[in-house]
Amino acid sequence: SLVANMASEMTQQCTTWYDDDEERFQSFGDCAYKRSIIAAPMLVVFIIPGVGLGIRYTVIHLKSRGAARAATARHRTVWETELRKVVADKVIGNMRDQVDGIKGELKRQRRGAVHSLGAVNRILAFLEVRTGRWSLRGSCKMRQQIDDLDLLFAEASTVNEPFLDLMETLIDRVMDDDEERNQVSSREDAHGSFSGVGRSSQRKANGPKGLELIRGPVKRPERALQKLVRVYGRDVGMLTDLVRCTVLADDLEKVEALLEKLHAVSVVGQGEHPHRDDAGEDVEKRRPAGYHQDGKIFRITVIKNRLDTRYDDSQSAGYRDLSMNVEVWWSMKDGLVSFEREHNWDNLTCSSHICEIQVRLRSQHHNIVQGGLHNSYVELRNVYNT
Repeated sequence: SLVANMASEMTQQCTTWYDDDEERFQSFGDCAYKRSIIAAPMLVVFIIPGVGLGIRYTVIHLKSRGAARAATARHRTVWETELRKVVADKVIGNMRDQVDGIKGELKRQRRGAVHSLGAVNRILAFLEVRTGRWSLRGSCKMRQQIDDLDLLFAEASTVNEPFLDLMETLIDRVMDDDEERNQVSSREDAHGSFSGVGRSSQRKANGPKGLELIRGPVKRPERALQKLVRVYGRDVGMLTDLVRCTVLADDLEKVEALLEKLHAVSVVGQGEHPHRDDAGEDVEKRRPAGYHQDGKIFRITVIKNRLDTRYDDSQSAGYRDLSMNVEVWWSMKDGLVSFEREHNWDNLTCSSHICEIQVRLRSQHHNIVQGGLHNSYVELRNVYNT
């Protein structure tokens, strides 16, 4: 009887466990069913739009790539036409030598700036923590002196128009020098007197010829913020094209002439110590007595030569130009902006601002404007998040 009682209790216990498990399994099944009912709309809400966005991105990407290929073909046609000119090889070689010399000097100075940093500052600089004027990662260029975005835009608004006026004057000088080389220096009338109209005035009256400045406003804040986040890792000092201008050239010879003039009135780099070399030695001591660079008004901080035949134009959809960043020193005098020469750059009342100069062929500019290639460039830029 004892054994029978124990067997009866065990049977009853197993029946209870089975009932409990059945209730639990049924409860779990109901819960899973309810969750599946909730999850289905969530899949519709999140996954389907995600797939739609992916398809849309793919379509935009393919469309932009197609537009880029078309733009590359058109730009290359213009470039090949320019290369067929007799003097093209010589001019391109001269510009290459000049630009390579400037790049070599900037590279040497940047290397000296890196060596002057301690180990910790070198690591911080590589991580884009601002430790000086030079950026050591990415584009490896010299930063603006100001790292506050509002102040930088305010300064750009002040400098923009005077800088464009300065470039206009510089272009007039290039054209004057070019005319003096190719024409009779003095044009006298029948009575032996000079014409009362200057060459610059005559050029403006007759329309653009040789070199033409395209004046523009300060870079739009929306695009500046895009570039700041997408490319520069929120380093405000890297925005060196808020003030910019485009110069159109009729041919490569005019580009070379402007490059020579810009080089003649510019100091190349020199980092934060314009009067000291990489070893810290005072450069002034090595200069001859009476040396003075009164004519230097720019500091070249970056230069890119896409007009070199060695340049791979697939990186820019066939587009080619000569571009450089130049730093100008300025101060306010009687309510007007005055640009200072090199010997005044150490003056504490002066401020500096880096501006961009783009020089492109007029034929290529027409290709961009008339062909609507800028819109294709904007689409491609947004696709690649640059």
